[in-house]
Amino acid sequence: MTRILVTGASGFLGRNLVEAIIQSGHEPVAWVHREASANDLRELGLEVHVGDLSATDAFRKPWLGVSTVVHLAGVVAPYSRTSTFRVNVDTTRRLAEDLGGWNSPPRFLYVSSLAAVGPSPTDSGVREQHQCIPTSIYGQSKLAAEAALKMLADRLPVSVIRPPGVIGNWDRNLLEVYRLVRWGWNVVGISKEFRYSFIHAEDLCRGILSIAQHGESLRGGEDPEVAGIYHVADPDPITMVQLADMVAASLGPARVRHLRLPRPVCWGLAGISDAFGRFLGVRTFLNLDKMREAAAGSWVCDTTRVQQQLDFRVGATLAQRIREVTHWYQGQGWLPNVRENAT
Repeated sequence: MTRILVTGASGFLGRNLVEAIIQSGHEPVAWVHREASANDLRELGLEVHVGDLSATDAFRKPWLGVSTVVHLAGVVAPYSRTSTFRVNVDTTRRLAEDLGGWNSPPRFLYVSSLAAVGPSPTDSGVREQHQCIPTSIYGQSKLAAEAALKMLADRLPVSVIRPPGVIGNWDRNLLEVYRLVRWGWNVVGISKEFRYSFIHAEDLCRGILSIAQHGESLRGGEDPEVAGIYHVADPDPITMVQLADMVAASLGPARVRHLRLPRPVCWGLAGISDAFGRFLGVRTFLNLDKMREAAAGSWVCDTTRVQQQLDFRVGATLAQRIREVTHWYQGQGWLPNVRENAT
């Protein structure tokens, strides 16, 4: 049995990955930032460690029989470039340096983002070897972390996963779409024609574990083939109109009116949300940095590499995955709450 350490284990993707590790017959070890985030994981019987990754010395020596580390922890919706780079780049670099000092370094998987590459210039989508031109602070920090890890490639076996938008169990961002669709509306920012790659958390977790077992590692220096970097996504991109229609179909027959918000309105709303989050000291997913990504165009990635090297395939269509998410939301009682909150 392999012991796999997951940083950021209490987050949306972390919860799904912990479950996938258990189902695969391995043993997850959870690392979370705050004690308040640890309770639910401990109730599952998990071994949970709490601490600040940027400050701890826990990883300077071989630790608790861990042979694989999946690094999920980081800032997702940033306000400050300085703080985002401190967490997403400096902490990642330090963690990798510590792990690289072990006599037998563990396998290190860094979950980056399609935001590190930038929007897709063609309908076929960006590939791993395309030039990276991130449009947001978040994307720039992820790309900088990848570069830092590549400098350590001779000391630590590292693979990089770049997922697009992720949906699945525990995801509250998609609930905003449900909130409107249940009342027959869908709001699309800037363009109804922009296309996006998505991946269900279950499929992404399978991809992560497959890469951990059989994927290539980064190689330092010039590497035109970008070994060790993988785009993991559903191969069929969709528009936000199609996404809302899938949500509507999963809830039952319903007519959805798709309202497009002009670019200036989108920027204005993002600015208000950004200011609101800063004032209250809370994270708001809609902020100016996310608007930089939204305004850039389509976000589609090519999945040829992971399909050819690892024979990776998603387990179901996006429409089926949306139905599964709907059933999970309903089982958790989240959908009734959405309607009550909308009244």
